[in-house]
Amino acid sequence: MILPGISGSYLLLILGKYDYVLHQFSLLGNETIPALASLLPLFLGGGIGLVLFSRILTWLLNSRPAVTMMVLIGFLIGSLYVIWPYQEREYREYVRSTEVLGREDPLVRELLQNPPDRNRPEYRRFAEDPGENADIPTRVTVERVSRKLVGSTPFLPGFDRPVRSDDYEFRSGLFGIGAGFLMVLGIGYLRRQS
Repeated sequence: MILPGISGSYLLLILGKYDYVLHQFSLLGNETIPALASLLPLFLGGGIGLVLFSRILTWLLNSRPAVTMMVLIGFLIGSLYVIWPYQEREYREYVRSTEVLGREDPLVRELLQNPPDRNRPEYRRFAEDPGENADIPTRVTVERVSRKLVGSTPFLPGFDRPVRSDDYEFRSGLFGIGAGFLMVLGIGYLRRQS
């Protein structure tokens, strides 16, 4: 949790438990006791790991500072592959559950009025297109669909694919790089002043 470049959420993703933990947090209002019981090992492990590893890291920085810093910098450079904002991502959809609902059900009416956002990690959709409002069958099947990231390939904008003039990611990336550069210069200036 305290190593730069290795976050707790990244470890949960590697272990395949990120969705589970998020689901437990979403249950805190309705099923608080079972959700807290499921999250308790995560909190205990995080707390114990934080205390123990901070002591180990302090000892490493005191006894072998150069090697420890090189390893930490290696973690940071290695994590750039994962956090690089320009990536072609490939998702796979999984139907988690289905339910048959009547045409007057609020969920069916909501899906008819507002089509699902298929970019969300989880959404509901009709198993088959019900057609126009007048032709809705008496019963429709609604699926709960999860999207899982199965592949991600980083690219360099302008080299691997052309940059469009309306490409928000490219402009925001350049803004972030510029802001980070200005922060480094500002911190260096403040250190020289003190």
